[in-house]
Amino acid sequence: MSNCRVEQRRQADRLADTLALNQSVVAVDVLAPGVGARDGWVVEAMLDRASIPTGVLRTLAAGGAIVVDASPQGPENMIVTATI
Repeated sequence: MSNCRVEQRRQADRLADTLALNQSVVAVDVLAPGVGARDGWVVEAMLDRASIPTGVLRTLAAGGAIVVDASPQGPENMIVTATI
């Protein structure tokens, strides 16, 4: 594994740890490149609300992530997918 990939993995793990501290985040997963439809590291967060709170967006931006999808999961949940 190249140093670049190792650093991206660490970045994704740090981002997931920081997101998990947010009260609106129910669960966070880090997916390796090639898992699913994305080529890079992916962080998925399940939220307990139907919109993305500003604090979550700020955390994603500060972590160098790009939001690629935000999908409602019923009336009170959302899954946010971001790439590193």
